[in-house]
Amino acid sequence: MIGLGVGRRMLRHFVDQIAFPGHPEERLCWIGHELENVAAWRCSEAAGFSPVREYVEDDNRCVLTVRQATIA
Repeated sequence: MIGLGVGRRMLRHFVDQIAFPGHPEERLCWIGHELENVAAWRCSEAAGFSPVREYVEDDNRCVLTVRQATIA
């Protein structure tokens, strides 16, 4: 299933149908990924997340991504 967009669709569905409805006061969803895990942060980008900045966690370089809730 790699490369077929399944992860992107699952992430988008989770954020839209579970995360934001479960926390209606929140307008932003954040995800951090290790920079070396290119597949993970590219999946987040494909699901509508945008990179914000790099940071270090436990000596690992990471990228922080964010997605804004869509107004229905």
